[in-house]
Amino acid sequence: MKDLFHFQNKNFLVTGSSKGIGEAVAHDLLDLGANVWGVSRTNTFNLERSGADRFGFIPADLSNPSDRSAISESGPEQYDGIFLNAGASGSIKPFHLVNEAELRDLFELNFYAPYLLIQDLYKKKKIRPGCSIVVNTAHGAFFQPAASSAYTGAKGALNGAFRSVAADMAKRKIRVNFIAFGYVDTELLRKNNVPEETKALAPLGVPAPSEITGGAIYLLSPASRWLSGTTILASAGLGLKQVPML
Repeated sequence: MKDLFHFQNKNFLVTGSSKGIGEAVAHDLLDLGANVWGVSRTNTFNLERSGADRFGFIPADLSNPSDRSAISESGPEQYDGIFLNAGASGSIKPFHLVNEAELRDLFELNFYAPYLLIQDLYKKKKIRPGCSIVVNTAHGAFFQPAASSAYTGAKGALNGAFRSVAADMAKRKIRVNFIAFGYVDTELLRKNNVPEETKALAPLGVPAPSEITGGAIYLLSPASRWLSGTTILASAGLGLKQVPML
């Protein structure tokens, strides 16, 4: 089991590491003995916990091409694992109220930025053969809720594109898997003022970020070395109540 969940001295990149799920996953990796490079626009990562000496901060806006290039020039020689977590949900609104600028922004942050970052890292041989790439997609990419067409569209595109990327990278034993979260008690969820009756659709409740990291850690670990193109629905059972009772 120690070999299956071996993280000691391995190198990981986490985007959107300053808060929420990204910060929680980064802390778990540090607790497991890994070296972590975190990417975010501002560094609010809690360095008071153990392992802070193995955390490196890379300031970057993933939608900026020069910043993406700087990421590939920073950090270790190669990464053993990458958690593509950064993204944005936009405003909850029906599709006829979404303007073109909002639509393009969401695709820029949720699709183009992670796609082009991985492309750049791959070309510069920063992704070690056998590396695990975990993509934070969304429950909404599979169970499309109302008033979320721009967000779920961008996440759906991300999911489809990276399944093809997984096939391209398989020759180097690089695997690409997905984790689809439901409602998590983050700043983003609170900002969108999701009604309590909507959150109640998750029968297991709404977890804190630190309570929902297990799936991502598993996919980043050697225990998942035979998985690629697989999605873990870490949604607290949200999909169980999508269809009304007969």
